Amino acid sequence: MGLFKSSDELLEKGLDLVEQKEFAKAQDAFEKSAEKAEKKGEKEVLVLSKALASIMALSGQGRTYQNLINAQQALAPLGEKDIKIGLKTIKASVLVTECAITAEELSVQGVPTTSDALVQRAGRLQSIGVKFQTQIGNEALFFPALFSNKNETGIQRSMRLFAESQENMAEATVWDDPKKAAEYYQNAVNYWKQAGDAAGESRGLSKVDQYSLSVKCWFCGREITGENVHFFPMNSEVTKLLAKTNSDSPLQSANGAGNYIFACRGCYSAISKKADEIAIGYHNIAMSRITDVQNNLQAQINDLRNALNNHRH
Repeated sequence: MGLFKSSDELLEKGLDLVEQKEFAKAQDAFEKSAEKAEKKGEKEVLVLSKALASIMALSGQGRTYQNLINAQQALAPLGEKDIKIGLKTIKASVLVTECAITAEELSVQGVPTTSDALVQRAGRLQSIGVKFQTQIGNEALFFPALFSNKNETGIQRSMRLFAESQENMAEATVWDDPKKAAEYYQNAVNYWKQAGDAAGESRGLSKVDQYSLSVKCWFCGREITGENVHFFPMNSEVTKLLAKTNSDSPLQSANGAGNYIFACRGCYSAISKKADEIAIGYHNIAMSRITDVQNNLQAQINDLRNALNNHRH
């Protein structure tokens, strides 16, 4: 093989590098192949090399919305053509579909904080999940398999998106209806289970327990649901006698061990704010006294300095 490789030779080199998982080097080879093909008017090689280069750009940290759109556009002219990438042969149209749906998924990154925005995001995630489910289905997603050796089907990806959608709905609902939020998280748990994601399932079950728990506020007696949202545990010492005198409700106002009580958000925030006010007050007093000491010390230093000067003269 000569020193100056042809576009076909560079294309073959790139394909060999893909099999070796040398994606950055493969991208460089495909780009050089495209440059040579363009100069010589080799349209078919040009289109294929550009498409393969755009796919390699998705490796590592390159899986971005814009790179996926670029790959989608570069693959589109190949139509239904079969292309060999690594050890797999796949239709270009299948990759176009995966690029389009994955790009849409990435466009929904970043979880908003307002309820309305969470509901909108949940709807978009649901819609994208349906596309993975209906347009890819039980077929394995190509890019995770190529770049991460990860076997994930369109159905599994849809289950993840459905789970995340339900979690968004839960967070949008919890301020008004924590029990409904717990139901959304239970739905998410079921989807995580179908996706085979034990961590997501465990996280969801924890939220179900948290948002469905009801207690009675130790201070005002209000019955409230939703731990760490509408009520909070507070460290305390509750004797058996104290627990008995506060047992007019089937709901707990303290834990069984008697080392913390429950306070509704209203009482908890009032106590916290008052504690902050007291702490700030003591802080200001302490700073004032430190300032007085510093002033007195500086005055003594000045007096001593003046005395030394007078003694020298």
